[in-house]
Amino acid sequence: MYRQNTANAALNSGNECPKCNGTGYITSRDKNSYIVCEPCPVCRKKKISNNPTGVPAKYHDTDLDSFRFDIYSGNVNVLKKVITKYFEKYPICEKQGKGLYLWSKATGSGKTLLSCCLARSIMIKYDLQMKFITTPDYLKAVGESYNRQRGIEDASEVYRTCSLLVLDDIGTQRNGEWQEQELFRLIDERQTEGKITFFTSNYPPDQLKVSGRVIDRIVKGSIVLQMPEESIRRRNAQKEQEQFLKELLKD
Repeated sequence: MYRQNTANAALNSGNECPKCNGTGYITSRDKNSYIVCEPCPVCRKKKISNNPTGVPAKYHDTDLDSFRFDIYSGNVNVLKKVITKYFEKYPICEKQGKGLYLWSKATGSGKTLLSCCLARSIMIKYDLQMKFITTPDYLKAVGESYNRQRGIEDASEVYRTCSLLVLDDIGTQRNGEWQEQELFRLIDERQTEGKITFFTSNYPPDQLKVSGRVIDRIVKGSIVLQMPEESIRRRNAQKEQEQFLKELLKD
């Protein structure tokens, strides 16, 4: 209890959390000597609240601990292992310039949720700036910046400069000439500056309706992973409806 109160006092004073040394995670070893990371109970919430990310509200409190790989009917051991190792070895992935490209044709398969869980866990552990935005919304922000008045900040710039970007739903954007140019600019600038990008899509990279130079940069800077082709969102919605009807019809 004393240590907990001391850690809270240090955190409230603006100092680095003494419990996790400001990483947001506490590491230990399990019985097999594997390193285990757990969210710091002292500073995690404060750290999260101080990092506005643009992540959808329903994913605000998510991290890798809250993602359920066991909810899928098929074998996802490889997917789980890659994601877990990516988190543990993020500095190596960052140095090599390797982000992620999560795709599945099935909507609601968990692509966005998993990318947010992983990105937020990395943000907390490594104390970096992370942003989330859908591809159409990014292009909208760029378009609005063209018409901004002098002195108004470019709202799209932060997505080109943040350490980690989750670019959701690539492939759903309009594919005009300027949209193509700005999408290339975003991806190319981030790779040149060593910034990591997570993509989610309903298409594999080679089926995106974009130019070959955009696809080449996505493939070069990404580990491409196919998510299970099943809609967890639809399954959960059906369960919620069944439960609601059960409660509604109860005498």
